Amino acid sequence: MKMTRVGLFCATVVMFLGLACSSANAQLPPEFPSFTVTTYNTNAVGDGYIFLEVTDNSTNGGYYVMMLNNDGTPLWYQSVTNYTYDFKPLPNGYLHYANIYHTHSWTGGGDCIHEILDDNYNPEEVITAGNGYVADSHDIQLLPNGHVLLEGYYLTQMDVSKYVVGGYPNALVAGAIIQELDQQRNVVFQWRSWDHFSVPTYFSPHRVHEPRGEKSGH
Repeated sequence: MKMTRVGLFCATVVMFLGLACSSANAQLPPEFPSFTVTTYNTNAVGDGYIFLEVTDNSTNGGYYVMMLNNDGTPLWYQSVTNYTYDFKPLPNGYLHYANIYHTHSWTGGGDCIHEILDDNYNPEEVITAGNGYVADSHDIQLLPNGHVLLEGYYLTQMDVSKYVVGGYPNALVAGAIIQELDQQRNVVFQWRSWDHFSVPTYFSPHRVHEPRGEKSGH
């Protein structure tokens, strides 16, 4: 994985990251995006860095994940090969971004692998969903015990003509999946939407969410 660091790193430790900061004087790539920062209330600007990813090449720019100072000065960046989502620091000081390899035609986001960088910006781990499912790029969470929460989509074949006039008898309907992975990235918990909902109940305007085993007072 090609990585580029900008400028000379100083010894200042970033709060909750454990990363070094830099004075960005090196020449940036020609396709690197430019930034304009307008500050309306200097007292409201928080400490730390801005984390961004470039997910659209409509302006002929490259794909990047990056850390910026509050004035828009690049402190660190990395060129990536495709769309990325959810670039952020994790509680253990590492960095995360979702590397999308297939975009969805029916919703936002896309199938991805979750890339983890250590505190020297080197590849530390690649996290994928388990049980044959594929992770989605919108979010991942690292828990205090080292476990990971991730989510994704899956497709189920349904006879939608039972519920919608003119519906397809062999429609592919997207459902959501949530998984918890342990430190060895084995699945220890899994939740799938179509195990708990049906098409009529999910789309009913009068449905009431009730706790399992309990009745609503309505």
